[in-house]
Amino acid sequence: KMKDGMSDKVAMAVQWITAFFAGFIIAFAYEWRLALVIMSTSPLLVIGGFMLSKIMASYTSKEQAAYASAGAIAEEVIGAIRTVTSFGGEKHEVLRYKDQLKESEDAGKRNGLLSGISIGFTMLVMFCTYGLAFWYGAKLC
Repeated sequence: KMKDGMSDKVAMAVQWITAFFAGFIIAFAYEWRLALVIMSTSPLLVIGGFMLSKIMASYTSKEQAAYASAGAIAEEVIGAIRTVTSFGGEKHEVLRYKDQLKESEDAGKRNGLLSGISIGFTMLVMFCTYGLAFWYGAKLC
């Protein structure tokens, strides 16, 4: 099982790490000044990636906890459906379930909004880096 789960990921990690270092070697071999200017924007990309990973981890766990709570309510009600029906508690249980789903929906919306802002920031930095590279590359010619 572990072999099946790791084989593809190891190959992809080796590929990305090799491409990363090859890119740096080629960039510094062709024009070291341009490579240094472009590298100056790397901290901003790291900040954007860090923000995205923290946001995704935080809100995804909150969303899953709310879904688990809603699932527990559903399981409880289905397990005692005769009792709930005999006391006429269907509407109350539906409202309880909807409230839990509302919490997960709110967490999902916040996750989406903050993830979008983080991805937008990362894309802004990338495209500004492209512009900076074209501008500075033209100045070097």
